[in-house]
Amino acid sequence: MTTVELLMAADVEKLTARPTMQLEVKSLSEKLGEKFVVTIKALSSRKFTELSGLALKSDGTADMSKMADTQALMLVESMVEPNLKDKALQEHFGVKTPKDLAFKLFGGGDLAAISAHVTDLSGYGDSSVEEIKN
Repeated sequence: MTTVELLMAADVEKLTARPTMQLEVKSLSEKLGEKFVVTIKALSSRKFTELSGLALKSDGTADMSKMADTQALMLVESMVEPNLKDKALQEHFGVKTPKDLAFKLFGGGDLAAISAHVTDLSGYGDSSVEEIKN
């Protein structure tokens, strides 16, 4: 079967669905006294690139002073459960934006760890493409 035939035979919804993953946030599990699990979904390539670009200087190098904001925004855009855009949840924690809620709930290590999983889930971790050697 050719690659075009293979694509034409594919279930479009299944092929284009963004994968999800559940993660336990151990620091919150300890604080809450029970297992705290979040669900994240892969970001589209456009959204991932847009957010990653926020942490870059004009010369293309990483601006570490913007890294935490970028990681928090990755959580906001990728987190399915809890929904950080939920106004009632934001109000309960006394914050005005989803990004502020991400900072309120998750420590720096949590932000970094979850955003690393978002990166992998979105296809930007270890190479998902392999060279075929003849």
